[in-house]
Amino acid sequence: MESLPQKLKAQNDRRFLDKLEGPIPRKTLSTFEPWMCEKIIEVGAQGGSLTRMAIMCGVTPSLLRTWSTKTDSKAIDAVVEAVEIGRAISMLYFEEIGLQASSGLIKNHASSTYQFLMKNMFRDFYRDEQVTKHEGGIRHTITPDMTPVLAAQKYREMLAAENDRAFDDFLGD
Repeated sequence: MESLPQKLKAQNDRRFLDKLEGPIPRKTLSTFEPWMCEKIIEVGAQGGSLTRMAIMCGVTPSLLRTWSTKTDSKAIDAVVEAVEIGRAISMLYFEEIGLQASSGLIKNHASSTYQFLMKNMFRDFYRDEQVTKHEGGIRHTITPDMTPVLAAQKYREMLAAENDRAFDDFLGD
């Protein structure tokens, strides 16, 4: 006999599956079929993620990633292109929502939730991280008698001197 939590979970699972557009493949496939490219683009047009694209094609997300990774020897050109198009259309779908929300067409829009969604779904385009590389030979020893303020000041002076040297090198002086 099913317990109440198990029944509720089963009901929620069925409701979730009913909300998904189109039939969900009940068996998983391991070989590429041409119809999958159209399905990938169609799911992207609905704002679907790579995981959703894979599930709607009846494959695992890792298999779809393998097929769509240009550097993988098992990559399939048609899938690579379909995934690129699908992801671009998906991003366009969500950007349109953002534009409507920012112009006031969507009431009670949760902008912070939208922001995190964009950062997570489209990491390559919406990234907080900034990488700064420095290839100079900056060396400085901070002695125990230096206060943090003096150490910071000394470090700033050292960076300024390094930048001046780099600029002089650039100008050829």
